[in-house]
Amino acid sequence: MKRLNFIVLLAVFVGSLFLDSCFGDEKNGFFYEEPEAEIQSYSMVGINACFFICKIWPTKEMYENNLKNYECGIEYSTDSLFRSSTKVVIGRSKSDDFIVMGYVGELFPDSTYYVRALLVLVDDSSLGDQYYICDKYGNRYVNQFTHVIKEGKIVSITMPHLDVNDYVHVSVMELGTMNINLGVECECIDMTSAGINRYDCSLELSENDTFSENVRVAPIKSYEWESKFEFKSLKPFCDYYCRVCLSLNNKSVAYYGDVIKVSTLALKEVNGMQYVDLGLSVMWANCNVGAHSPLEPGGFYCWGELEELITEGMKVGDIDYVNTTINYSKYNMTDGKLVLEPEDDVATVKWGAPWHIPDKSDIEELNDNCTSRVLTIDGQKVVRYTSKINGNYITVPIAGWYSGGQYLDWDQAFFWTRTLSAMPSSIAFSARSNVWGLLTHNNRSNCLNVRPVVKP
Repeated sequence: MKRLNFIVLLAVFVGSLFLDSCFGDEKNGFFYEEPEAEIQSYSMVGINACFFICKIWPTKEMYENNLKNYECGIEYSTDSLFRSSTKVVIGRSKSDDFIVMGYVGELFPDSTYYVRALLVLVDDSSLGDQYYICDKYGNRYVNQFTHVIKEGKIVSITMPHLDVNDYVHVSVMELGTMNINLGVECECIDMTSAGINRYDCSLELSENDTFSENVRVAPIKSYEWESKFEFKSLKPFCDYYCRVCLSLNNKSVAYYGDVIKVSTLALKEVNGMQYVDLGLSVMWANCNVGAHSPLEPGGFYCWGELEELITEGMKVGDIDYVNTTINYSKYNMTDGKLVLEPEDDVATVKWGAPWHIPDKSDIEELNDNCTSRVLTIDGQKVVRYTSKINGNYITVPIAGWYSGGQYLDWDQAFFWTRTLSAMPSSIAFSARSNVWGLLTHNNRSNCLNVRPVVKP
């Protein structure tokens, strides 16, 4: 009996040696029946990439073919069930220890990823050469799902935090009534050290701190360490909010710096009336005579009159309507005057000198140095004249005009100059918003709005 037990034990030992020679690792004298691929270790590379060391446990057939038909890949997802994931090929084993090392970019800071190694069959005639696709950066993404023959154990990794303020700094350079100058300094070397190599950076400005509407965006060039940005055509005496937006890789995720609050200055005044500096030879009033805001039309005045004419063509003053005959007691063929004197200038009389109705040359200067566009603000249609010089603007309401005491609801903005066109003296220059230029002329008995100018 003892001899029989010895023979059985010997048979078991010899059998185990035979099995070990058929299954397991060649280096240790045995192969595995099923292949495996696992993540051995990983390390962060900056804040949006990771370096992986993986190991493959091959079958005997794989080993004898030097794994030439197989590559190791990495699959990663922010979903632990991998319902949406990315598969990246990182390479082949180049030695008998079957270690594969690879770099995976396109990860996002402040994110937790679920990652596992893949064993990918690449020599499959049914797949042709399309087992992976390359993006413009050279990253190889697995294009087919059927050739992934093994998925390893899941590892959870959390990418480092990204604080935009560590890399991009914003400072207020200058504040104006309708513009804000901001300076931006980028720590480009620090960004490179942190692995932020492919990014888009911009400066955002909005009237609300949620940046939900009317956001102005100024791109920050990646190769410039210092930049200066001027946001023009802003509202005077208004709060604005700015922040840096940094988007990485494919721009699908954005990171923001601290929100900075800045405020434009109030418009300057002469005699309590506000004016806008358009960079021209005169300052333009912020609103019309008789108006309390730029959106109100204010009064309608005949040329050279100090009181409004708005009902049935009747008024008291130098212009008298008798049937259809108009008699001018001043600025006529007798006196030969072509420019309103201060006592007949409604802007000077109501607002005080040095305010006055603009000259013909002031309208020409406005036309030559401003762009115009029609807007609707709080239900009121207006024409906005924006300076090509400094970005400041005036807003003139579209309010029609009066002729013979009858209101004409024209879809244009009219306002007077203080200059007659020529003798005989029935025609004066005025401004009218149209495609043929700002300067036009009107019968001086018509009633238009008045937008004053001043030289402080």
